[in-house]
Amino acid sequence: MCCEALRELFEPELKESWKKGQRQGKRQGQIQGQKQGQRQSVRAMVNTMTKKGYHSDEIIDIIMQSFQLDRNEAMKYFTKS
Repeated sequence: MCCEALRELFEPELKESWKKGQRQGKRQGQIQGQKQGQRQSVRAMVNTMTKKGYHSDEIIDIIMQSFQLDRNEAMKYFTKS
C-alpha cells in the first residue's frame, strides 16, 4: 500500500524526468552524429586530395574554409589521414 501511494504521488515527476532524459539523450546523439559525419567527410576529402597530388598546405586551407575549422583543427584531421 505504502509503495503504491508513493508511486502515485511521484509518478508525474518521474515521467517528466524520464521524458527530459530521453530528449537530452536524443539531442546528444544528434550532435555526436553530426561530429562523426564531419570527421568522415574531412578525412575523405583529405584522402582524395592527397591522391590527386594537392600539397598539404592547400588541403589544410581548403578544409579550413569548407568546414569552418581553425588551422590546428584542420592540421589534426590532415595528420590522421
